[in-house]
Amino acid sequence: MSVIRLYQFPGNRRTINFSPFCLKLETYLKMIGTPYEVVTTSEPFKAPKKKLPYIELDGNKIADSGFILDFLKEKNGDDLDRDLTDLQKAQARLLTKTFEKSLRFVLLYSRWVDDAGWEKTKSIIFRGLKPPAAWLVPNLVRKKTAGSLMGQGYGLHSRDEIYSIGTEDLRAISTLLGEKPFFFGDKPTSVDATAFGHLQNICEDMSDSPLKLASRHYPNLAAYAARMRGKYFPEKG
Repeated sequence: MSVIRLYQFPGNRRTINFSPFCLKLETYLKMIGTPYEVVTTSEPFKAPKKKLPYIELDGNKIADSGFILDFLKEKNGDDLDRDLTDLQKAQARLLTKTFEKSLRFVLLYSRWVDDAGWEKTKSIIFRGLKPPAAWLVPNLVRKKTAGSLMGQGYGLHSRDEIYSIGTEDLRAISTLLGEKPFFFGDKPTSVDATAFGHLQNICEDMSDSPLKLASRHYPNLAAYAARMRGKYFPEKG
């Protein structure tokens, strides 16, 4: 039986993986119980789409966490989501977009642009670099990320406006979760992998950013992240 090779950023004890998308994909692989092995890399430019994660299976490389999930569902069946109604599937898609097309940009800003978060990010992501790369690479990557946020539109907002978007996203997500163990009831579905990837990184972020502090107003989100961590990453507890 072929084993999936998962290429992702190195893990860490606090947020498990600094990338919500790497954590999303590894969580999904654990959820479906498929064999995989992790290949850690800090060189996303070598990936098929210049981003991590990606997988390699039977000599084929598949990139983008969303497309990878689609591929795995088609290949292995979709036991996690097969009982969802059409309404729940629509809600799952909208929830995924809230995480990946809105809240994600606030998290990026908090880590790469906001000065307080940047100091923590730099100390973790680039700690293995040696001069002269250690003097040049961090600021180049930071500048590129800030430029991408400007092009996307979030970078045009003020700091307070950006964090207000994140706070409203968290409020909506908290309301949808309610007191349920998982987003659609007592059983986890694939959207829980996406949710955990982002909420773990927010609730357990390295810096006390306004986004992390906002999450503390919604204790069900922290409880959810802890529940998912204990279920799928007990060794990281």
